[in-house]
Amino acid sequence: MPQSVSYQLPRAALLSANDRLNFHAEADRKQALVQIGKLGFARRLQRVEQRVRIEVVYQFPVNDRLRRPTGAKRRDAANWHPTTKCLVDGLVRGGVLPDDNDEWVEGPDNRLGPESPNPNMVQIWMTLTEVDEKQPKTKPEPKRLGKMCAAEWVEQSGDSTIHYYCSDDEHDASVKHRAVTGHGVIRW
Repeated sequence: MPQSVSYQLPRAALLSANDRLNFHAEADRKQALVQIGKLGFARRLQRVEQRVRIEVVYQFPVNDRLRRPTGAKRRDAANWHPTTKCLVDGLVRGGVLPDDNDEWVEGPDNRLGPESPNPNMVQIWMTLTEVDEKQPKTKPEPKRLGKMCAAEWVEQSGDSTIHYYCSDDEHDASVKHRAVTGHGVIRW
């Protein structure tokens, strides 16, 4: 069952990937966001016992603090990842998540929602949805061209390239080296 909670923050409290802040100012803002994640979000969420998908929706204000419309402003949801990371760290410190690694968390996925009517305040919605573990996690196997090699080298001969390698697999000692060309495998 999904858990959803929201919190309002002033726009100035958020971290963007485009921010150019002094190291100390950025560290202070990160610590503040971790505390907001712990106190503002984690207190209203139940502890998670299995892997979850996290979705974070940012609702920016219709007007800025001077009451100018901001509707035409272009925003990129991925730029708010530093803020989301700090809020998720707050969930870990608050005891909602055991850890924020890939074993426990899928995402977080940032989205832009409808505009918020409150000027200069950003409404942040965080939704935790349990992932169905009945579906097996399959990782694609890397493609291997041939067997594992103990040694490999390339030789240029005229306008053709020849790849040489010696394999680790069991083989006849007299057939130790192989060359792979565009025409196939040559053994000698």
